[in-house]
Amino acid sequence: MIRRTRTVLVGAISALTVGALAAPASEANPLSLLPGSCGNQAESQVFAPWGDSNYYTPVPGGAFVSGT
Repeated sequence: MIRRTRTVLVGAISALTVGALAAPASEANPLSLLPGSCGNQAESQVFAPWGDSNYYTPVPGGAFVSGT
């Protein structure tokens, strides 16, 4: 009985470990990481005043609120 419990426990821990190690490796859209994947859109550092030095491309309309 103890041997079977130990086998099940080791199997469960192994499966959880493999799942935990594989999760950070996945990407939602790996093609978005390719250079030039956004075409010729203008990029700028719009959040630089707040310490974010990444480049961003605004969406069409580019506003947080509607124009009405």
